[in-house]
Amino acid sequence: LQVIKSTLEIDPDLVNLRLALVNLYNKKGEPEKALEQLQIADKSTATNSIIEEKLLMQYGMMKRQKEYEQYIETLASRNTVESRVLASLAMIRGNPSRANKIIDSAYNQEPTNKKVLGAKVISLLSQQKYKDAFNFAEKLLSLDANDTFALTSAALALSKSDGKQEAIRFLENQSKSAVGNWAADYVLADHYYSTREFSKSVAHIDDALSKSSFNQETTNKAIEIYSAMAGNESKNGNFAKAKKLALEAVQLAPARTDLLNQLVVIDLASGNITQAKEVADKLAQENPNSYYSLLAQGDINKAEKNIETALKYYQQAWKIRPSDKLGRAIWALTDSKAKPQFLDHWIATLPNSFEPLTLKAITYQQSGMENEALKHYEQSLSMNQRQPLALNNLAWLYFTQSKTDKAIATAEQAYAYSPENPAILDTLGWILFKQGDKKRAKELIEKAANVL
Repeated sequence: LQVIKSTLEIDPDLVNLRLALVNLYNKKGEPEKALEQLQIADKSTATNSIIEEKLLMQYGMMKRQKEYEQYIETLASRNTVESRVLASLAMIRGNPSRANKIIDSAYNQEPTNKKVLGAKVISLLSQQKYKDAFNFAEKLLSLDANDTFALTSAALALSKSDGKQEAIRFLENQSKSAVGNWAADYVLADHYYSTREFSKSVAHIDDALSKSSFNQETTNKAIEIYSAMAGNESKNGNFAKAKKLALEAVQLAPARTDLLNQLVVIDLASGNITQAKEVADKLAQENPNSYYSLLAQGDINKAEKNIETALKYYQQAWKIRPSDKLGRAIWALTDSKAKPQFLDHWIATLPNSFEPLTLKAITYQQSGMENEALKHYEQSLSMNQRQPLALNNLAWLYFTQSKTDKAIATAEQAYAYSPENPAILDTLGWILFKQGDKKRAKELIEKAANVL
């Protein structure tokens, strides 16, 4: 940090170095200092669209609405079309009429500018002028056949105007139009990934990789797809396929500790503890105190029933990067007497997390502290309603406290989320039986018995 600051004092126009300083300040939780550096850069250097975008984002991130709006006006008054286009995109939702006028003016001034054409596409899509949006996306593609934004926008416009199959057909044709056209396969891979058609996604990202000579954009997308598919196959018990995909991801980024950790997880899930230990040991040697190295060692020791050692590694990982997933692992291994204290720590560390509140509610309910349990269930469910078992438990608490209307409504909500769960069927059935709805109660209780 000090080296960067000293270098900037000698040469304040080193934009990339100043942006590195901005990133450092943001990572350290010092956004005011990051903002100051961006303001200095914006005033002291020639107009730079990267600085402008970063400064606008910084105002937004810090919720400095007045300064954010003032800076949009500053950008709108600048001479470069890139500055004005950035201003127009920032105001396109709040003041679409003015934004579109700025974009049209910029297009008249520089009709082949890629940023201007991109803004024109966004403007037309927002106005639902899909045919025109497609035409402008094609103008972008005439400048760069591998412009992923242009391809995605063209496909979106076609999908809206002519249907999804026409959009897919367009992308397939783009893929075949030239040997070096990798972006169409990239977009198709992303599409099939989002629709969970994983085999198609992998086929297209493989093509994109080879056509692009493994450029960074396609490599990053391939890693994302391979890793997600590996996780999905592992969950389905297809461990051989999962490991193959995980290894594909590792080959593209061998230094990524999260990908190596995924290999450990897959090997452990398949019962191959020997290979899991080999990868975990490699992680420990190369990155001994990294988050994923600690996580891998925790998983290995847990599999070997070394509970205290596993807990120690998980706790060290928690200090680096606390998360609900890691919280669940620590809570499961923590001694029953220490669980309440850890839950308090979890709540304090991740105040927006519903999971520790639910666990605390369950603990209170099991201890007979119904009012505390009720309060914590309500607090947890206010953060995330989609917790059928928490809703079920709360419904029962309402029922025991004679809050019958709330009990029925809450039990019905739990049933809507999980209509095959026997505990939920039983709770709703019993409450309805007590309320006199014996016919439906009988149906629910019989269904619960059949599920069991």
